[in-house]
Amino acid sequence: DETDGPHVVFKPLWMIQRYEALINSLAPAHIVELGIYKGGSTIFFHELAEPEKLTAFEIEKTPLPTLERYIEGLANNSLQTYFGMDQADKARLVAAVNKEHDGHVLDLVIDDASHYLEETSESFNALFPLLREGGVYVIEDWPASYEVANDPRFLNKEPLINLINHLVQKCASNPNII
Repeated sequence: DETDGPHVVFKPLWMIQRYEALINSLAPAHIVELGIYKGGSTIFFHELAEPEKLTAFEIEKTPLPTLERYIEGLANNSLQTYFGMDQADKARLVAAVNKEHDGHVLDLVIDDASHYLEETSESFNALFPLLREGGVYVIEDWPASYEVANDPRFLNKEPLINLINHLVQKCASNPNII
């Protein structure tokens, strides 16, 4: 129940361990997370990284009471959420990131949102230029588009796994692209 109780992180242990190692080595001060879902991963990233600013976006319009209570309990303004934000809305996404991060480059972007190629590509094209050299851009859950294939928002959408196919094809003409 997202209205009360613990904050659940919907990630397998191996992924949590990789994020711990990544955040410990990267020490990100400015983080963007696409896809809040139930809010557990947002709190996990905030607690683990202790960033100057973490901005999280979610397509669903309704804020989560437990996440809102967590944010209200913070001593600073280091976590901001945006509900009702489509990751493919590049103009709104960049405007919100620029506002919240006050011109700072991003250290880490975590895309755990739609899991579809078009939406993921749009947000990547918007946010990757805001990433610092040596920063990390993570795109999660390659097979998820098959798991939610009946979601009406994404019927007839190209699955994210096709990004791998596109990259492999690009390597044929430029082997140093990846």
